Formats: sequence, structure tokens, C-alpha cells
Amino acid sequence: MNKSKVNDFLTFRTMITPVLIQIIFFLGVLAIVIFGIYEIVTGSGKRNGGDMVWSGILTIILGPLALRFYLEVIVVVFSINRSVTEIKRNTDIMAGPQLPPAAAPVIEGPVTQT
Repeated sequence: MNKSKVNDFLTFRTMITPVLIQIIFFLGVLAIVIFGIYEIVTGSGKRNGGDMVWSGILTIILGPLALRFYLEVIVVVFSINRSVTEIKRNTDIMAGPQLPPAAAPVIEGPVTQT
């Protein structure tokens, strides 16, 4: 790693959360599928476990979708941050060095309005 990447990381200019979100998604899907299978197996072993079986099936189908929607909202926030940072960087490059504003002219004598 070069010095600028370390500096960007330490000053929170580089976000690590988008990478973590991908890991959370895959672990979350794994947990949801395991829980859904548990519900199906537990429900099928009971006399009136039909509701648990359907609940397990719906968990396996809808759980990863709900997790994905939730995590995509978080990713959108980071995408907005990345875009705004890029716009700021491009604006700073196009603006060039900032010069102090010129002093206002001094008007001596009475000022009259017409």
C-alpha cells in the first residue's frame, strides 16, 4: 500500500463498508436459508406443522430479497458519497488555485443616489 491509500483510509476518505456489505449479504443469505430449512424440517415433523413448512419456504424465497433491498439502500448512500466526492475533486481541479477576493474600491466623498 502506498502512503496516499493509507492516508485516505485513516482520514475516512476511503470507505470499507461497501466491501463489508457484500460479506454481510452472503452470510445473511446463508443464515436465512439455514433458518428456512430448519423451519421446513421442524414443521414437517409436527402433526399440524404445515404453517411452519410454508413459513420456511417463504423465508427462503423472501428473506434474501428483503436483505438485498435493505443492503442496496445502504450501498446507494455510499454511491452518493462517492459521486459527491468525485464532483468536489473535479470542481477543485477545474477551479485551480484559489485567489483571495479583490478588495472593494474605496469611494471618497459624499454618495448621492439618483
